[in-house]
Amino acid sequence: MNAEEKAFVEKLYIETAQLLLGYARRLLGDRDLAEEAVQDAFRVACSRADVLMASANPQGWMMNTVKNVSRNIVRSRARSAAFLARIQLEEKAYSEPQDIRDPDLLYENLKDDEDYLLLKRLSEPGATIASVAAELGIGVSACSKRIQRARKRLRKFF
Repeated sequence: MNAEEKAFVEKLYIETAQLLLGYARRLLGDRDLAEEAVQDAFRVACSRADVLMASANPQGWMMNTVKNVSRNIVRSRARSAAFLARIQLEEKAYSEPQDIRDPDLLYENLKDDEDYLLLKRLSEPGATIASVAAELGIGVSACSKRIQRARKRLRKFF
């Protein structure tokens, strides 16, 4: 951008910034977004100063640029909101597996693993470390240690 173009854009900024800010605020409903839109519009003006200077109505050119930038901001925010909603829905679907309630189906590749069987038995209603230890014929502390090791080994699958 040469000195003449720079001076033209600076003068246009001084004359129209408040008007453009009000227009953008009405379009976007938020002062911070409006400021961002006006700033982006002047960034476009700086990169296309030759086209702006050739325009018969530079103020109208800037109004259209603010309108287009504002539309882009609205579209971008809508896409971001849709993306976040989709991510949250997927996270919910993965965190709450409702269609597969049988752990043996869910963890098919582990159903014969001793660690998996130990942890599965412990997760059954009414099961305690003491009751599992008694079933296995070992002490409570040995059962606790075995459970700790099983959890550690199974973490590599998840």
